[in-house]
Amino acid sequence: MRLLKLELRKLLRGPAIWLFLALCVAVNALVVLGTGHRYEIAWANERMKKEGTRYSEDYGLFDGLAGDMLAMLRRDQDMSPLAKKIQLWKYEKLAPEIEAKALRGDGLDVYFFDSSERIHKSVFENLGQLLNAECGAFFVLMVLWALGSEHMAGTAQVALATKTGRRNAAHKMIAALLLGTGFFAALYGLSYSLCFAVNNFSQVWAQSISSQSRMILMDFFGPIPILTWGPMTVAGYFRRYVLAAYLNCLALGLMAIPFGLLIKNVYAAFCGVAGVCFLQLMAGLFGSVWGVQPFAWYLAIALPVTQLSRTRYWCTDGGGVMLLPHFELLYPLIVIALLCLVLLFSARQFRRKDI
Repeated sequence: MRLLKLELRKLLRGPAIWLFLALCVAVNALVVLGTGHRYEIAWANERMKKEGTRYSEDYGLFDGLAGDMLAMLRRDQDMSPLAKKIQLWKYEKLAPEIEAKALRGDGLDVYFFDSSERIHKSVFENLGQLLNAECGAFFVLMVLWALGSEHMAGTAQVALATKTGRRNAAHKMIAALLLGTGFFAALYGLSYSLCFAVNNFSQVWAQSISSQSRMILMDFFGPIPILTWGPMTVAGYFRRYVLAAYLNCLALGLMAIPFGLLIKNVYAAFCGVAGVCFLQLMAGLFGSVWGVQPFAWYLAIALPVTQLSRTRYWCTDGGGVMLLPHFELLYPLIVIALLCLVLLFSARQFRRKDI
């Protein structure tokens, strides 16, 4: 514990951390203030006070939707057989919830009326993706800085010459991940506190996220309502979004550890992590082969960088590109579990390698 505290103090003394945090907060503040929707929200809130928070009639948003989606999947020719089988299983499980949404009248909640799409995209997708990029980068930089500090200071041959010195790498990893978590909490807290001070969400937190005021464009299906695996309010959506973002950023930090452990040059380690992130994005964007998505493409979609770039799918059924229910939480947890195995192998190699 004492060594962990010392590593935390050493990292916190670096002015670059505080400068990076201040810069990110300033950029996010400019984005929030520059794209605020306070006038549209004020108009919508006044209308809700007069007319209520529910539409007077249902447009049949969910009626027959499950059957239509299953029929489209069965006809689809651009999906690998295994992926199609899993997708059909997923939507057969989701069908009862779609029917329950129709009975509950989830689509009747007004959200922000006709402005719902613009406001939601600005507040959650645009600002959220900016925050995810900043926090993900911080996790990676913290890990590489912590593990490469001895090499940068020229003390690696002394510090890593003993078993005790090498075991201290574990304290460095934990300190970096703790600091990344603190940075995530601070940046998300400050940025969204300002966002919700500018944009008054007080009347919509308890409304259903599956409002008919907001449709989402899904691969394979086109525009459909937001489908969730159970009742979900706007507040529930936000909480789940933040948790999914944290898990994916943590996975990015864990992904950087083998590079920091096994590559002596910090800049080369950073280039290695950047290269892997680039490959993840390319695999997610250009995974199709001869017009048919191979099953490996669906696996590439699960990787953290790809997930952080596809936040519009989070807290939904995921459309035809996400294979598992609750994928926004399951995918990063699966990746973290696999990375833990990689870390065990990397730690073993680190203990054996020459300095």
